[in-house]
Amino acid sequence: MLRRLLYYFKKYPFIVWFALITFIAAFSGVGAFLMPFYKSNNLSNTQILLLQSIFLITATVAEIPTGVLADKIGRKISVLTGNLTYSLGMLFYFLGKNFYIFAAAEILMGTGRAFNSGADEALLYDSLKEHKLTKQTNTIYAYLNNILTIGAIIYGFLSIFLLKIFTPRQMWFLVFCIFNLETLILSLKIKEPNIQTKREFAPKYIDILKRALKILKKRKILLRFFLLGLLLMLTSYWSAGWILDSYWLYLGITASTFATTRIVSRFLSLIYNNLWPFFHKKFGYKKLILINQSIGYFLLIAGTLIAQPFHLKIVAISFTLIAAIFLNGAENLIFYDMQKIIPSKYRATINSFYSLFTSLTLGILNPLVGHFADLSLIFTITGLPLIFIIFTIIILVAKNKT
Repeated sequence: MLRRLLYYFKKYPFIVWFALITFIAAFSGVGAFLMPFYKSNNLSNTQILLLQSIFLITATVAEIPTGVLADKIGRKISVLTGNLTYSLGMLFYFLGKNFYIFAAAEILMGTGRAFNSGADEALLYDSLKEHKLTKQTNTIYAYLNNILTIGAIIYGFLSIFLLKIFTPRQMWFLVFCIFNLETLILSLKIKEPNIQTKREFAPKYIDILKRALKILKKRKILLRFFLLGLLLMLTSYWSAGWILDSYWLYLGITASTFATTRIVSRFLSLIYNNLWPFFHKKFGYKKLILINQSIGYFLLIAGTLIAQPFHLKIVAISFTLIAAIFLNGAENLIFYDMQKIIPSKYRATINSFYSLFTSLTLGILNPLVGHFADLSLIFTITGLPLIFIIFTIIILVAKNKT
């Protein structure tokens, strides 16, 4: 793999810059210190999840105008604009100290994400097409994903030590500088391809909605997968994500320990992701989901019970961390089976609708879940997934209707 990658670097120098940008992007993550940052600014769980809703809804709505602009002004300018807008949002986070400034930051970051969405991939694909490398697209994408993973692991280890030196607010400034460096490299080294693929860049949500509803009406089994995927994703997003992060800080762990859980989680996820195809083949998605969710929920309950009366924080964090790996990976368990039953000519429409459906659901429900977490964090982290798992079981045992 390394020899092949070096061959591409030597023969096609433009790939070097994409690889460097990808590697730098791995150092732009804020997950290692985002929740500690929020809590240090005295934000409630309701406010934290409302900020995520603002980001999701902004990114979704902004896809249309930013997509039109990307097709008119070019992929490179779109990516540059996206990076600069996102960076400006990060600067707002660094300078701001209240919810309203952070909300403005999320609007900027959501808009930046919309400018980047699809344009970065299109820029790479069109560059490969210009150099007659379209047959190697999947290979080069795989190399770049590996580079991103390696960069994220390195950044994870660095975060553990950096958070012992810098505050979460100072970390925002470091990441802000990295984003600007990435933008500078892109603007100086990546050329706008002479070839631009013809594609519908801006999503036409009304058309997607109409076409998807017609398909779902004819193939009701798809609706089953939609609901199943949504339930698995909601469990992951809240009880193995935002609310779990809040719970860890409730236990009193430091920011550097919080970053440590992130790097451990990444390694465990790599192991999990390599194992589940084998178990999927052995058990099928129904049994595997039941096993997966049962183990994940049992560990989640065990972690919260151990922490309360016995104050075994490390054991509690370990249990809930492993639970998060199971619950976070569950949505992947239905991907293959869902894609298999979607007619190929409708796949883009159905997947776009599914992405829109899940994003808007999260955007609408986030503040409500945050409110519940403010009322009772323990009940929310243990009660919500139980509700979702019960509905998941109902869908799994229901008879198939094509």
